[in-house]
Amino acid sequence: MVSSGQEPFKLVFYSDDQFVAITQSKAPADKPLPAGKEVLVKGQKGVLVTGLKGTFEDGFRFRMPKEVLVRPKGTPPTEPIRIRGERVSIPYDDGKRLTWCVGDVKVERLSNLSVDEMLKIAESMQ
Repeated sequence: MVSSGQEPFKLVFYSDDQFVAITQSKAPADKPLPAGKEVLVKGQKGVLVTGLKGTFEDGFRFRMPKEVLVRPKGTPPTEPIRIRGERVSIPYDDGKRLTWCVGDVKVERLSNLSVDEMLKIAESMQ
């Protein structure tokens, strides 16, 4: 889902030390994917960048139940718990960014999950 305006749509899930931030935005027609390792996501060309370091910070988001971290490809959490007013700050030194386009929508995922988990989640997205 992309917002009706030019603002990107962002969804974040996290646990105590793991996070997944998904951003969808309108894909500029003249801008190629960023540099990185080429991968396929649902038959679409994508790019994976690994070895990212930093601190993931975000405000009001959905807290990801721990059992979601070990679920294989399939159902996303059905009842996320809303945490209001809590600031999320998760340092990482093993971050990954996966970027691909579906039609005129650019999907970007930043996470400290394993590459396999990131690709499984990407393949399960509608």
